[in-house]
Amino acid sequence: GCSAMNLPTLMKTAIPRKKEWGGRREEEEEESEGEKGREGKERRKGREGERKWEGKRRRKEKEGREGEREGKEKGKERRKGRGTGRKGERRKGRKGSLIPVTKPENLSLT
Repeated sequence: GCSAMNLPTLMKTAIPRKKEWGGRREEEEEESEGEKGREGKERRKGREGERKWEGKRRRKEKEGREGEREGKEKGKERRKGRGTGRKGERRKGRKGSLIPVTKPENLSLT
């Protein structure tokens, strides 16, 4: 999700829209006077449904700037599942144990 910090600003900029149709159409109708200008425009333009990335984006900005994180730090992040597309600690060796094989159909997945 997104951090509690930027929730109010999000509510101010993007008029919340019906979840069923996720186009930008409705969002463009009106924007509160809260923060116009670059920030609001950027929000409207590039990322309609991307609220969920907010946290990740903030993390990237914080850690990366230009240089890499130092090796240990980076390893720790990977273990927590940061730069990967998945959650939590998954190591190579655990692959087999993810799906308990009870039916022969599951054998194909391992």
